[in-house]
Amino acid sequence: MSGANPTDFIGMNAYGTAGEKIGTIREALTEDGGKLRYFVVEVGSWFTSKEVVVPVGLARVEDDGVYFDTLSRDQVKHMNCYQLGEDYTDEQQVADIRVLKGTGYVPRSPQARPSRPPTTTPTRRSSRRLLGCSCSKSG
Repeated sequence: MSGANPTDFIGMNAYGTAGEKIGTIREALTEDGGKLRYFVVEVGSWFTSKEVVVPVGLARVEDDGVYFDTLSRDQVKHMNCYQLGEDYTDEQQVADIRVLKGTGYVPRSPQARPSRPPTTTPTRRSSRRLLGCSCSKSG
């Protein structure tokens, strides 16, 4: 993925465990220097969809889509909803990583984390749904 333009991934299908389609890449979040950090994945069906943030380190990019080999639909249900323009806080990052890695996850020290949450890339090829994001967690 190094050298790729973050917007190249927008619109690609996203696949989880066992190659099951879980959604579509809607955004790429980068650090101030342009390093790709997260994918925003739209998951769910039309009336129950939400966007979640998945670390790029869990991704494997192929010609036909972006694969998150360790990401299940059940994990996605328990992840925080992300909305464009909102901060992805340290607390949300830790909560989502605990969903992805298990409850025993211990975050790095605050000094080791970026000082500010990543910002979105300026180009967005997708349009927002009129119904907005359904941010409730199923459980």
